Amino acid sequence: MAGHCSCRSRREASGTGRGSHLMVPKAATTITGAARFYERTADSGNTVRRGFCPRCGAAVYGWPEMLVPRPATWTTRSGFGPR
Repeated sequence: MAGHCSCRSRREASGTGRGSHLMVPKAATTITGAARFYERTADSGNTVRRGFCPRCGAAVYGWPEMLVPRPATWTTRSGFGPR
């Protein structure tokens, strides 16, 4: 799934009016190395946990079973955009 989210957390993370992302099942990918994690409490009271590449800082994880890479980390952006 590709999309744009305008929740407060995504706006703060991106510094813009929305965050663009792609959701990919973790089981369908190969990741090497360990991520660093940031946690905070959402307005709902739930814990938001995000994983980042410790080398470049790119956001990688968004949910336990899903990767949520940002389009800026891709080598090609074809196919991503408003529909």
